[in-house]
Amino acid sequence: MKGCASHYECENIHELHSWSYAKKAWCCQHKGAGCVGSSAPSQSPGEGHEWKHEQVDGTWTWLKKVIQQHGAPPVEHGAESGGSSEGGFDCQEGLSNFVHGWANSKKHWCCAHQGVACTGPVKPTVPLQHGHQWTRVKAAEGVYVWQQVKSHVTKTYNCVTGLEDASRWTSEKRDYCCQHFNKAC
Repeated sequence: MKGCASHYECENIHELHSWSYAKKAWCCQHKGAGCVGSSAPSQSPGEGHEWKHEQVDGTWTWLKKVIQQHGAPPVEHGAESGGSSEGGFDCQEGLSNFVHGWANSKKHWCCAHQGVACTGPVKPTVPLQHGHQWTRVKAAEGVYVWQQVKSHVTKTYNCVTGLEDASRWTSEKRDYCCQHFNKAC
């Protein structure tokens, strides 16, 4: 953490609830992230953007959003590198190591748009598949991820991490992951 442009990392907005007041104030002023309060920030959100008041991880914050032209399709953000042609990220690429291998912007985009790599305490807002429910499973030490599972399932498995060792999984776990997530088949 030497030579950094800022003294706070402001990308992981999904952990906003744990940010200190000082971090929120600094990130809002310098990066336009973590802005709280009843009115929009005084600084401009930038050309073609507007401030939107949204709830993130249980905390209300102001986010920069693209101004939508009437009748235009929504514009997705977050494809700085590794993005797909649709303007987002390939959320299956590197999924087994998303905790340590993905940039925060990719984690945020994949959670918000595909319900993948969602780690906060709040269930993803991506619509559930018919007959499914959200459940949390351990993805790494101290990190839990939301997964969609069939509603009638009573025992769930983490099918995201450790995929490279799937041959060592129990047959019950391999069957579950194959049936529900098309993994380890």
